[in-house]
Amino acid sequence: MPECKQCGECCRVLVVPFVNDSELREFLDARGIKYTVEFDRLNAVVPHVCPHLVDGLCDLHESGKKPVACDRFPGADQDCIYKNPLI
Repeated sequence: MPECKQCGECCRVLVVPFVNDSELREFLDARGIKYTVEFDRLNAVVPHVCPHLVDGLCDLHESGKKPVACDRFPGADQDCIYKNPLI
């Protein structure tokens, strides 16, 4: 797992996994949503800024109230966006 650079990039996008499907690829292409294809999975990259991202850092980080999914990012099957940019 890569070391966190505290760049906040993972808080600016959502990477949503989908089943690899030609109709879904057509839908994403028509809307200009970027994605990667890995095995039988599409990883759609959806711009989204977390409301807890303040001045480039998570305002929940020090409070101990950071959601588990955020605290454990990147997980075993996720790459840091800084290390492996998709957008």
